[in-house]
Amino acid sequence: MTYDRRMRVAAIAVVDLALIVAFAALGRRSHDDDAGLTATVTIAAPFLIGYVVAAVALRLDRAPLQIGRSAVVAAVAVGLGLALRGTVFDPDALAHALKRK
Repeated sequence: MTYDRRMRVAAIAVVDLALIVAFAALGRRSHDDDAGLTATVTIAAPFLIGYVVAAVALRLDRAPLQIGRSAVVAAVAVGLGLALRGTVFDPDALAHALKRK
C-alpha cells in the first residue's frame, strides 16, 4: 500500500471515529445528559472498539469507500458495541433502557 493510500485510509478512519463520538454526544444531549467529554467518550468507547475490530477483521482498508463493505462494518461495529456496552462498560444499561417508557 502506498503512502498516499495509507494516508487516505487513515483519514477515512479518523472521520468514521469522529462521527461515532459525535453520535454519542448527540445521544447524550437528546437525553438531557450534559455530563461532558469524559462521559461522552465512555459511551462511545465500546462502539469505537467495535468499529476498529470490525474494520480490521473485515479488511475495510482494502475498499474504504465501498458502500456494501462499509455497511457490513457498521452493522458489525454496532453489534459489538452494544455487546461490549451491555457486558463490560455498562451492564445496567439494558435494564435502564427497558425501564424507560
